[in-house]
Amino acid sequence: MADELEDEVREATRDLIASKPEGLVWADLEEMGWFELAEEGPQLAVSALFEGLGAAAAGSEALDAAVLIALTAAGADLSLENPSAVVYYPPGRHAVGELTAAGATDIDGLVLSRADAPTTLLAPLSREDGTTVLAVLDATDATFEPIAGADPSQGLRRVTAATAKVVSDLGPEYASLLAMAARRAVAHESIGLARAILDVAVEHVTSRKQFNRAIGSYQAVQHRLTDIEVALGGAAAVAALTWQDEPDSVTILTAKALAAAALDTAVRNGLQVCGGMGFTDEFPLARLVRRALFLSAFLGGASQLTGAVGRSIVASGRAPRLSGFAA
Repeated sequence: MADELEDEVREATRDLIASKPEGLVWADLEEMGWFELAEEGPQLAVSALFEGLGAAAAGSEALDAAVLIALTAAGADLSLENPSAVVYYPPGRHAVGELTAAGATDIDGLVLSRADAPTTLLAPLSREDGTTVLAVLDATDATFEPIAGADPSQGLRRVTAATAKVVSDLGPEYASLLAMAARRAVAHESIGLARAILDVAVEHVTSRKQFNRAIGSYQAVQHRLTDIEVALGGAAAVAALTWQDEPDSVTILTAKALAAAALDTAVRNGLQVCGGMGFTDEFPLARLVRRALFLSAFLGGASQLTGAVGRSIVASGRAPRLSGFAA
């Protein structure tokens, strides 16, 4: 019965994503009943939604929804009816501004919200003592600029503000939870995207022939596709572990690192086996690769997060036990 429910949820999610080529917005998730599902079964709700988004390389503001549902479930005083736009930090940073006695300063980050001018922002800010806190900011004086990049369909915008009024300070524990919830969702999205790349590559090497043989029959090609499948298996196993009771940050960092590594492997090997076709806009791989260029590095790439895991282990003096990994 549980398997039937999961299949139904995943199919309904794929149908919703396919029906919204311009990208999912908050109202679409409300109409689907995603928030109710996330309260009852957060693992299924998040994994189905983000793996579906990854497979379709679809733009959305769903990451804000995943973050806010995790924060409110933990007791944060935030509104789901009038949600703040979440500000995500650019690569190499762990805050999007500073919190001083005068308020928030030097705001600079990324937003996925489709709202033209959000009224409030939810932003991780650094304090003088080195800690990072999560604050709700008044967005009146913020400037939003579209970011084209390699994948304009992502709908990214850069938000900047010299100063912003602090509406409320939620504290450091919620800043940590925001990072964990966002990375977990992006790990699932990366897995879905890597699987889509693998599917395109498998279809290509099955139908494409060389010397009257499908190129997928050659061992060198099979090895490259197997490398993708093995990387995906490890990433998916650890991503599932992040849903255990009270997962630690190291487990989620590991899941995001493995998902990013699997995505990198999928891009590299997928392009290799598809040859020159894979670099053309007419071929379905190109759209997936453009999304992967952003998603792999977003919230930390494989090498960056692997280093963070190592530093965390050294600082704590113990390695976490990923119980249930073999299952």
